[in-house]
Amino acid sequence: VRPVCKVPVVAGGTWYLDRDFTTPHDEATFQSLTKLYLTCEDDYTNSGSGVIECEPGGTISGSSGCVRKPDERSCPSIKTSLQGIQECVVNDKGRLQCTFTCFEGYSIYNGEDLKPSEVKECDPVTLLWTGQVTPEAYWSDCTIDSTPVGRYLSADVVFGDEVTCSQVPDYPAQLITFFTTQVSHYNCLQNNTCMFVSDATSCVDNANSTITITFQVKQVSQMTDETIFEEFKEALDIYVTLESFTLTKSPSGRKRSADTVSAQSFTTNTWISCNDGWGRVEQRCVRCPTGYRSNEDTRYPCVPCAVGEYNEERGQNECSACPADTSTPSTGTTSADQCMKLCRVPSIRNGNTFPFTNFNVSIDTNITITCNSNPDDATDDSYYNLEFGQKNKVECAAVLPDCYQTCKLHPLPENQLYLGGMRINDTIRYRQQIYIKCSDGTTAQVPCGEEG
Repeated sequence: VRPVCKVPVVAGGTWYLDRDFTTPHDEATFQSLTKLYLTCEDDYTNSGSGVIECEPGGTISGSSGCVRKPDERSCPSIKTSLQGIQECVVNDKGRLQCTFTCFEGYSIYNGEDLKPSEVKECDPVTLLWTGQVTPEAYWSDCTIDSTPVGRYLSADVVFGDEVTCSQVPDYPAQLITFFTTQVSHYNCLQNNTCMFVSDATSCVDNANSTITITFQVKQVSQMTDETIFEEFKEALDIYVTLESFTLTKSPSGRKRSADTVSAQSFTTNTWISCNDGWGRVEQRCVRCPTGYRSNEDTRYPCVPCAVGEYNEERGQNECSACPADTSTPSTGTTSADQCMKLCRVPSIRNGNTFPFTNFNVSIDTNITITCNSNPDDATDDSYYNLEFGQKNKVECAAVLPDCYQTCKLHPLPENQLYLGGMRINDTIRYRQQIYIKCSDGTTAQVPCGEEG
């Protein structure tokens, strides 16, 4: 008996036995070594190859499925970076999802971390891509590593006990002598691969009669070799463990012989510095992406261009200022085209805006106003709306139209009528004064929304 496979249930699609989609397969299983072909309904699109096959072992090979097509309204195209490829699919939420993957040897650097690819999803409501506040969208740059300009190691070594810094005034010279003459274990100071940074040593007296000596070592050759400081730390650990890392105290008083103190513990920290236009990510130097510049201290990551600045080129150590009377919507701007006269979207009462409140947008951007739904404490005839004659799409300004709770005029008892041109079913502001002519000829005034 030939094994069978269970036919996957696909919403929005139909399985066929042939590529021409003439013979539907309506059964729950299909036999091994048989292929099925999927066609999707008009509102769906195929998310895979469209073909599956039942293998002899009863498993299915291939992939397929139907996902909803995105709304006809869509986000604008994403401007593609170099050294990579973009692929777009409709995901299981029916949204357009694009992935940009760098070629081998490159990584995406967005100013924060490194990764091989980046994913953006189109929001069908706002028509903005993931992480964007303006319609224009860019992929982060693909970059390649650079050799560091410098590699550094800083060490804090605790010596004790019963010692003060004044008793070892020549500790910098003693440190150099110790590391350059020590033969029990190799370290980079012995072959001039690294050197002491003379102005980066210090000594601090501790409360428990010990001292902490801080020194710094700089790698000066073989900059592509990341193991040199690992070997130095290993040597330092051996010296401290064997209590062979010692300092000689200066003789005091009548005492002619000099005592020695041993290192008790140590901690280290390593870092690198990079060229101008590059930034440090962990122990790697990467070129600053567009919208960023290198830090003044190149031991640190790149920093985004400030509001009012932009950078269209990679690997820059400064950003360009926008023309007078213009600025950018946010930090990290990548193009001079984004320098514009800005308007900060204000808040409104009883409603929402798009773009959202406090977003910086171009002064001529149309703001869409959406009023809140029926208030919880109101009747079905009361809801929020704009003032009569106001449009729900207006250019950005310091003050936008507010939404007001409204009231609907109901039919009046016989021989009564509304005055002032008001009519039944008119919508006015909640609690607005209305005038009614009563059957006895008198006039009454009452807030809309209140009985009586």
